[in-house]
Amino acid sequence: MVRHVNIDPHSIRVPEVRVTAVYDEELTAQLRSSLDATGQLIPILVVHTPDGLELVDGLHRLQAAIERGDQKIAAAVVEGDSITVLTHNLVTNRLRGKVKASELVRVIGELT
Repeated sequence: MVRHVNIDPHSIRVPEVRVTAVYDEELTAQLRSSLDATGQLIPILVVHTPDGLELVDGLHRLQAAIERGDQKIAAAVVEGDSITVLTHNLVTNRLRGKVKASELVRVIGELT
């Protein structure tokens, strides 16, 4: 079950091993401009694990929110564990486009 909430961006842990979509400078600037103009339209995805909130998808949006000093960020929260974090991360970021093959290999290695 997915809960939609607004949470403190500083309360979210970014796993060391993860897949992150690759943004060039132009796309990063467009993302930041869009966030400044319209706000965050798409929630980040986090897993509520026994250890706290772990980021699955939305690192660039999370970083922009922290840099802007946002006190809250829209998030879709699912319950799970570290396996949930990694499997959801593989799926959501691979579907977004360019990712580093080395990151895919590290996440799959961590899962195995």
